[in-house]
Amino acid sequence: PEYENLPGPCFVLASACDVFPTRTPEDPINPNSNIIPPTTPYLALDNFINSVNNAEYSNYTQCFASKISGQSKEFEYIPSGSSKANYPGLFNEWHSNEEIRNFKSIINSLKVETKPVLVINNIQYNSFSADSVNLTGDYSLSLEIKNNINVSHYLGQVLLSLYRENNGLWYINQWVDIDSKTDETGSTWST
Repeated sequence: PEYENLPGPCFVLASACDVFPTRTPEDPINPNSNIIPPTTPYLALDNFINSVNNAEYSNYTQCFASKISGQSKEFEYIPSGSSKANYPGLFNEWHSNEEIRNFKSIINSLKVETKPVLVINNIQYNSFSADSVNLTGDYSLSLEIKNNINVSHYLGQVLLSLYRENNGLWYINQWVDIDSKTDETGSTWST
């Protein structure tokens, strides 16, 4: 009865044009991510070097063992002798969080449009087993720091202990920085 006085059928027209316009897709938050699942210690080392050379903070974090991230071991950093003498106590509890925070600080201190250059030569794999390996090598790290006229060079030897998690992926669980035999300035990674 109330509806009898209404005019004929009502139609609502809605234009579908540009109601939900498409947009250009945004780049991913981390477009340069090139980390490869570290199913071998060689890939783990490549990921480490590439993350430094590409200043990839998120990739760098994935190279290290961390109980917070679910690994069974915790990363430990042991500084070079010269740095330990110059900065006593600084490295006493240096684990993955401290290492990652330090790397982020390094990235933030670089001149615009520059990246670190890390080279590791004379790599030797020692004590190789199914789930662990130690490797040694000579490294050179070059950084162009803001407000610094010169490029900063750091030299030393590295001893990395890597292990394989139950999921088959390899992580760095210990890093020993060793003073270079040829550089008497003591400018190592620890510096």
